[in-house]
Amino acid sequence: MLDKLYHNTPSKLNWPKEFIFPYYGGRSIADIPASIADSLGLGLDLGGGLEPDLLIKTKGVDRVLLLLVDGLGFLNLQQILAKEDSFLKTIAGGKISPITSIFPSTTCVATTSFWVGGQGPAQHGLVAFNALLADYGLMGNLLFWQPWGKYGFAGGSLETYGLQAESFLPVPSFAHLLAEKDIPTRVLMPQGIDRSPLSRLQMRGAEVRPYTNATDMWWQMGQWLKTTKGQRGYGYTYYPDIDSLYHREGVETHVDSLWPQLWQEFTYQLTSFLERYRQFGKKTLFIITADHGHISTPLNKRIYLDDHPEFLSHLNNLPGGEARGLILYLRHGHEEALKDYFERHFSEVAYLWKSSDLLEAGLFGSSQAIHPDALRRLGDYWLIPKEHDYFWFRPQKDKACSLGKTRWAIARRNDRALD
Repeated sequence: MLDKLYHNTPSKLNWPKEFIFPYYGGRSIADIPASIADSLGLGLDLGGGLEPDLLIKTKGVDRVLLLLVDGLGFLNLQQILAKEDSFLKTIAGGKISPITSIFPSTTCVATTSFWVGGQGPAQHGLVAFNALLADYGLMGNLLFWQPWGKYGFAGGSLETYGLQAESFLPVPSFAHLLAEKDIPTRVLMPQGIDRSPLSRLQMRGAEVRPYTNATDMWWQMGQWLKTTKGQRGYGYTYYPDIDSLYHREGVETHVDSLWPQLWQEFTYQLTSFLERYRQFGKKTLFIITADHGHISTPLNKRIYLDDHPEFLSHLNNLPGGEARGLILYLRHGHEEALKDYFERHFSEVAYLWKSSDLLEAGLFGSSQAIHPDALRRLGDYWLIPKEHDYFWFRPQKDKACSLGKTRWAIARRNDRALD
């Protein structure tokens, strides 16, 4: 199943074999909105759509219910299924197929592409975890909506600088597009982030409801099925627990005592949900997907940028992106010097690509009608580590305790495009 994804790289781009290029136009999470609209018979011109063999029974659908399981990549899922088959039994009659995420696959970018009807980062402009917001004169973290500095969050909100979440995207939300066709959207989000800037940015036009824990989440999903039976609608639920555990404990959590308990809880709740509400689910397409996967980033693979002041001297700003995919904003006239430094110090552990080449190759989605600030936010070059390496700044001693866990969690993010 994976062979097709591994052979999806544009020939003119020297893309390494171990990385999976996003399979836009058939096997990407960016294609899911178009398939949802098609299943509901809406005739929306979103382009793309998943290849027909990836979904079953998509005709005659009144409702679509999507559960986004943050961080549960296909390769991680395969490791789980190799040890126990409870999930396979639960979805008997369903289908498991690999698709790709987008690039970068970090949650705030991947889910934004989903919530704007499948457009790529180059089109909607939310291009990375951290990015240069030149109009506001700062580096911004676009997940937590805070200014970003060398040692982490600089404090405060981007909204205090005038950057309002609801007006950040220049394109309508998926909920807006569905509403034009008289399809209401119900969203379930964990309490505490249901009204976060990112949620308000993405879910414009949707009815957003918070849930307090996983039990409440499954119950509210069932109540939506029950109370909207015979009606048209779209339901979206975001489940963060697996991603949170991977960030805290690492990808290998499936082999120790904590991970099996969470997976057992998830499959038990899913089984109960399907059994309890199956009678209300007729003409309902139920989709479970993830936004990205994970890869281990052990401490001995950490590369401290502080140890390379000459490299940093060629930059006009702090690197954007994140630990496993740095955006480099170059000083004028320093391109050759930076490339020379890369060859001498980083070529064994990372790849260096010109942003314009990646954009032209389609890594960030269509290069047509790009966001007016996309080029500045995407920078001049991307520095992408090989294998398990990642780039870091040494934490200040007085901030090590407060920022250490946050920055370690960021390092665990996987920017390979496999979902």
